Amino acid sequence: MSLVVGIIGLIFFFWVHQKINHLNKRIEELEIKTASSASLTQQPTSPQQQSAPAAGTHTATNAAQPNTFQPHSISQIPRNDTSQSPISALFAWLSEDIFLKLGALLLLMGFGWFVSYAFINDWIGPVGRISLGLLAGLAFMGVGTWRVKDYRQQGFVFLVLGSGTVLLTIYAARALYEFLTPGTSLLVMFLSVAYVGFVSVLYQSDKLALAGLVMAAIAPLLTNTPEPSVVGLFSYLLVVIVGTIWIVRQTGSHVLTLAALVVAFLYSLPFIDAADFTSTDQTAALLFAFVFAALFFGTNTISILKQNSSAARKGQIVTALFTGLYLVFWIELVVASDIRGLLYVLWMLIFSAGSFVVYTKTVDRTPFFMYSAVTIGLLFAATATELSGPVLTLAYTAEVTALLLLARQYIAKSISEKL
Repeated sequence: MSLVVGIIGLIFFFWVHQKINHLNKRIEELEIKTASSASLTQQPTSPQQQSAPAAGTHTATNAAQPNTFQPHSISQIPRNDTSQSPISALFAWLSEDIFLKLGALLLLMGFGWFVSYAFINDWIGPVGRISLGLLAGLAFMGVGTWRVKDYRQQGFVFLVLGSGTVLLTIYAARALYEFLTPGTSLLVMFLSVAYVGFVSVLYQSDKLALAGLVMAAIAPLLTNTPEPSVVGLFSYLLVVIVGTIWIVRQTGSHVLTLAALVVAFLYSLPFIDAADFTSTDQTAALLFAFVFAALFFGTNTISILKQNSSAARKGQIVTALFTGLYLVFWIELVVASDIRGLLYVLWMLIFSAGSFVVYTKTVDRTPFFMYSAVTIGLLFAATATELSGPVLTLAYTAEVTALLLLARQYIAKSISEKL
């Protein structure tokens, strides 16, 4: 009971905090409106109006006319800063339809309490328990599909609630009763999450798509597989990433690509301890990692060619840099030392070709510098792989000198073009 009260109090605090922020913004907007109105009503008269005594009739007519001022609407007043920090964005999301989210949470907790009580008293057998959970999840998703047509936020909440219920039910079926096989369990969970992604495309919702991606990433951890297969796991991740890229192409979101890259990186962390995997598993995982990197690179390049807003550019820069780090992670951990330099050079050429393509197509220097930075990083990594000691120092010195000369030439050319 205390947990429920604490959760309700926390959500109420978020709601009050967001309402206070909203009132502060409204006060600032009204102050801006009042200041602009006062500046227009107190404009000094021009010299022509002061030196026109002969035109008495004209002057009287102008004096008789009221000083009409049509204020702008509040929505047209420019704001200094429209960006939100992650914490403010979290507060805004929690305060939006707060009672709906609270009701969904309480409904899920009440359902869990009822089911646990029924389990303790052995009212329902194992098959009935799992069937009840799946039916409840499908019912929530059905309600979400029905409500999303008229109340989008409400429908999204029920869709995520239903898919989450399906995931938890399948996990209970595997962990408690060993029902179904790991492959079948993963397939059922993926279908529920895929439906959430499909609805996110229909209603162009980045948040719903991101929620579906998170649930899809968690699904393999809920299958309770005794001996996980590296090929099977990375094949599943490939399907998830391809599906995410399809959603990105349909919605134009630049956040999902980075989120999918983070998911792939998190699933790569177990390979830090290479002793837990055979050489065959490492090679298969490396090939999948290169396929993932190629997909992220291609998707990010297409996004650069089609989207040029400041928000999109920030996401594209982070995605490009993180892709480079992802490649360095895998090459350093899995690839043999005698061919690391070759792979670094190969990916360096790919990123340099990408920088050339995006610059010639967009004539935008930001993505050019972005891919060039990744190319330079891969060049330094390749140099460190092949050389060592004083020779490495000399090589770095020569590379930095060449980069400085190129930068000087570029700056001189830019200045001459402006003049």
